[in-house]
Amino acid sequence: MKDLKKTCLILHGQRPLILISVILVLLLSMGWKVLVCILKSNGKYLFLNRMVYYDEHGVFNTIIVGAIGVILFFIFHNKKARVLISVLCISALLLSISVSNAFWPPDREYFSFVSPDKRTTLIIEECSWLLGGWSNCYVEIKPYLLEKLDSDITTDDGYRPFSAGDYTIDWEDNFVLITYGFGNAGIQKESVLNLSE
Repeated sequence: MKDLKKTCLILHGQRPLILISVILVLLLSMGWKVLVCILKSNGKYLFLNRMVYYDEHGVFNTIIVGAIGVILFFIFHNKKARVLISVLCISALLLSISVSNAFWPPDREYFSFVSPDKRTTLIIEECSWLLGGWSNCYVEIKPYLLEKLDSDITTDDGYRPFSAGDYTIDWEDNFVLITYGFGNAGIQKESVLNLSE
């Protein structure tokens, strides 16, 4: 108990520094979300650490809600207000985490394919959730920046053709033909990706 009181006193003395740090984290997280939203509205996506970043990622919502809660906690000195802020922020954090986990497929895999002339890199994002399977297709326009292609790759019963090696890719001048397993009785489907759009 003495250690806890000592820690609280130390934190109370560092209050301005903590508040400034939290405000910086809040501004950076909000800036990241704005950047991702602007890119997404133009059909572009960040590709970092082998993962496409969407606005839907709950981690930044969680950081923003937590940072706002800490700032409000430091601003208000009334105990009732602090309790209310704590309850609201914890509820918002739990809601943000649960919603992002419930509505976004947790299991995504990425596959890269380079054209024969080495000029184009195709990124396939393979997803499955419940009884559905699908893949999003992107072309790399710059390092760490992708452009989403109009594609129609869906599978039955969460089947993952790229993970299973059940696909072929044929490169043409301005398009790519992907033949892939649908996952039902050996059915094969095709999707044409237009690279010139």
